[in-house]
Amino acid sequence: MFALRQKILHRVGIQKLSQLKAVKAYFSIGTTNQDIADHQRMIQKVLDSERIQYEVVDIASSGDYEKQKMREVVGNVKALPPQIANDETYCGDFDLFLAAAQKNELEDFLKMKP
Repeated sequence: MFALRQKILHRVGIQKLSQLKAVKAYFSIGTTNQDIADHQRMIQKVLDSERIQYEVVDIASSGDYEKQKMREVVGNVKALPPQIANDETYCGDFDLFLAAAQKNELEDFLKMKP
């Protein structure tokens, strides 16, 4: 996965790096729900192990703004974390993320192909 990302970065060139979209992980950092906390840790572990850069957006610490933003991106007013997006493009929830990771299809799931 890392080698493939490097090829993509090389292909688009250094001057275009800033144009690449950012993977966002919408989390609730202070959650007391053990399932949500476990899912968030697993997502971080997988992204870190694949050396995929991402931004954690804590929907709990930012008032309602980030929660509403997450739900807007997801397209579901009742969506709960964790949710994954590439910039403003929704990728999926934990179950879809896990399925993609198990199939070695994270690059497609995260919409990282140029």
